Amino acid sequence: MGTERSQQIKKLPLGDISVNFVVAIVDTLQSLKTDPTPLMQRFNLSLEFLSTPNARISIPKFMRLGYEAIRMSNTPEFGLLMGANMKVTAIGIAGFTAMAAPNIKEAMASLIDYETLSSQNCRGHSRHYIDAERLVCEFYSISPYNQFNYFVVDSMLSTWYLMAQWL
Repeated sequence: MGTERSQQIKKLPLGDISVNFVVAIVDTLQSLKTDPTPLMQRFNLSLEFLSTPNARISIPKFMRLGYEAIRMSNTPEFGLLMGANMKVTAIGIAGFTAMAAPNIKEAMASLIDYETLSSQNCRGHSRHYIDAERLVCEFYSISPYNQFNYFVVDSMLSTWYLMAQWL
């Protein structure tokens, strides 16, 4: 049974993510004085595609993009920098809803509640709950963690931190 479950998981797609997050990778590379053109060419990404409303890429492709961005820029903390440079527009409706929230608890809950508008993960999702009257936010990422998805976790937690600071 364990092998059957393992095979099912391997066949299950991971999901997709808004190209707005790819734009954040490009912006972060540029802020690090690294030309993003080779990365965009390697992954067949055009400026036209990146500016297409509601365009998405697969999560595995996004993880490979991040890995290559780290390698190209020689910046292991790339995900943290990407999150720190994130624009509310990249987060989309979730970001705008958070900005309009009456307090930080509702703002952060909105970021998580509307996460699926910009990222669909078929294996799980982030969540929030109240613990001793404080909001606890948990970002969901596939596991086991490795060199391809560390940057995803770093960038999202850094984005949440940036939003909480801003709010």
